[in-house]
Amino acid sequence: MNPTVASSQGNGDMARRLAVARGDEPADLVLKGGRVLSVFTGEVFGADVAVAGEHIAGLGSYQGISEADVSGHVLVPGLLDAHMHLESTKLMVDEFARAVLPHGTTTVIIDPHEVANVFGLRGVRALLESAGDVPLDYYVMVPSCVPASRFESSGATVTAEDVGEFLREQPEAIGLAEVMDFPGVVAGDPGLLAKLATTRAAGRHLDGHAPGLSGHALNAYLATGIGSDHECTDAAEALEKRRLGMWIMIREGSAACNLEALLPVVLEHGPRNSMLCTDDREPGDLLHDGHMDSVVRKAIRLGCDPADAIVMATLNTARWHRRHDHGAIAPWYVADVVAVPDLREFRPAKVWKRGRLVASDGEAVPIPKVRAPQWMHDSVRIPVVSAADFRIPDGGRVRVIGVEPGSLTTRALVAEPGHRNGDATADPDRDLAKVARSRSGPGEGRRDRTAPGNRPHRDRVRLRFRASPRRAWLHHRARRTQPRRGRRE
Repeated sequence: MNPTVASSQGNGDMARRLAVARGDEPADLVLKGGRVLSVFTGEVFGADVAVAGEHIAGLGSYQGISEADVSGHVLVPGLLDAHMHLESTKLMVDEFARAVLPHGTTTVIIDPHEVANVFGLRGVRALLESAGDVPLDYYVMVPSCVPASRFESSGATVTAEDVGEFLREQPEAIGLAEVMDFPGVVAGDPGLLAKLATTRAAGRHLDGHAPGLSGHALNAYLATGIGSDHECTDAAEALEKRRLGMWIMIREGSAACNLEALLPVVLEHGPRNSMLCTDDREPGDLLHDGHMDSVVRKAIRLGCDPADAIVMATLNTARWHRRHDHGAIAPWYVADVVAVPDLREFRPAKVWKRGRLVASDGEAVPIPKVRAPQWMHDSVRIPVVSAADFRIPDGGRVRVIGVEPGSLTTRALVAEPGHRNGDATADPDRDLAKVARSRSGPGEGRRDRTAPGNRPHRDRVRLRFRASPRRAWLHHRARRTQPRRGRRE
């Protein structure tokens, strides 16, 4: 859904809403007989919810043209995901909406940096355009690091000028996404500082990415105006950042699960400056566990007051991201409402998006089918490989990437690989596995970028050995047979 168009309010809309709020005219929709959670006070109280157009007109006793009986339910605001990558779900905007609407998610703040890594901001524009008729609000934070660092390669580059132009053109672009190159920020890299300054000059805000940053370096990072972080992995780190005014996004995704470690900060100091997000959630987890509702349920199971858990998934996220008409059930707010039979169990039964019923009893309403533009197709081209391409002559000990379950933090280790017939091999008994990376995007890592399907030379595979304490990683990298100018291998 195009939230900017949807939120446009003429005098006629406001006059109609006022007439409904006063009780002079019937509401378009009234949710009757339920109780409402106030995210401002934590109270649950009985009230009808009157909707005029796409906004809430009032709470109290109302009559409507259409009425829905929500007796026995608590009404809470639609859930917001404070930070996520749509690419991790492997779903387009329509199928993602179909998956998460029944779970109460009505708004997501996306950082489509993988789309940008391949297609640049042209791809992000196409993604936003495709969401126009989907009953879910997609707001985008402009990818800040494309490529992610000087050690990475990508099919596109996003400069400060690109960021500024995108922010001027796209009202759904609300800020600069996680600034991952935190060493560059702290060191005062001119290109990064230009992106930050451009975003601030456009009146937008800055999301952070600062794993383990502390002390003077953290102060330097915050001195640029960056104000949030979703990379905290322990309570001490989160508390230090909150003390300095940072907004903490507590991440509970598929690979990184930090809620249990960080929730003690909320339990001791309250939910202020705290939000919930998924960051990366795989489609299997969406299917079996849910989306933001599962994060709320886990927080409650871990001892969080239900009202505080919901505030972190609604009002706090809306406030940090300057979506001031989202995140509450109150007059003027967007009519995003979730009905749950029990706050502690938190199982959404019905979901309304901007005053329209979009999900009931675990099923979403029919959603218009979306297809990516043709020029975005055929963007993944992996060269033909055989078992021989993955052979590495035995050369003794290997570098190991230590993977920690439920965390993105890794350790640099060295270990002895398996040995067979003169080759270095994986060792399942020690959970030492191989991983392969193929350079596959359109023009990835090359100055002479070509469109999908126009590649003149066949890639070949070059192997590199790495590993992990729980997984040993074997990288094969598909590289062009022609040497690339101006880049050292």
